[in-house]
Amino acid sequence: VFNADAQRVAEQRHEIATRQCAAPVEVRYLTPTGNVRWMAQQMRQVRGLTAENNTIIVGLHDIDHEVTARFAMAESEASFRLLAENVTDVVYTVNLDGQIQWISPSVVEQLGWRAGDMVGHSVVDFVFSEDRTRLMAWRQLLHLGEILDELMMRVLQSSGDFVWMKARAQPIRDADGRVTGVVVALRNCEAEVVTARALRTISAGSRVLVRVADDMALLRQMCQIAVDEGGYLMAWYGQK
Repeated sequence: VFNADAQRVAEQRHEIATRQCAAPVEVRYLTPTGNVRWMAQQMRQVRGLTAENNTIIVGLHDIDHEVTARFAMAESEASFRLLAENVTDVVYTVNLDGQIQWISPSVVEQLGWRAGDMVGHSVVDFVFSEDRTRLMAWRQLLHLGEILDELMMRVLQSSGDFVWMKARAQPIRDADGRVTGVVVALRNCEAEVVTARALRTISAGSRVLVRVADDMALLRQMCQIAVDEGGYLMAWYGQK
């Protein structure tokens, strides 16, 4: 038995001696090459004619691959959390039902919500209604293991306002390669959306200026372009 695990074995043997039963323990055993291998160790006491003749039977089951994979996953998750907790992007994980399982502390700064306000809720609850269909279609493809382009959507802030966010995602897989969830990173792209909207409006407005001569018709079309192509909620012309 590996020296660091000797105490664990002694405690298991003591349980057998005092209670006649003991839970299995995970123990490292030395190999002939000097390496160690994780084993699931079970003990059972067989009574003899006298107490001196009692025997302990030990069964070992090789679990080295499982334990190594578990440690690697724990280390990976710790690294992921350390990274996610120190970036300005909002990072969260969801299960296949779209429920938020974990979200980075940066959500407070970016959206105003506390982590506890969002964990356990569906992502859809925090997305603007007109963007939900695109989000659902995007999510279905992720569940199939597809690596997708970024998705731009409006996300609800605690103030009740919506802000444009750009989402990037990767599927989470289990040991068998099956998708069990999704990890998503959200980045504020409000400035990018506003700039693109203004540029579209200016470009479309320039085309109208060339072909419209009537002042009122020009004003009406410019306002309509701001809504139809620029994506603004409304536009109007005012005169002193």
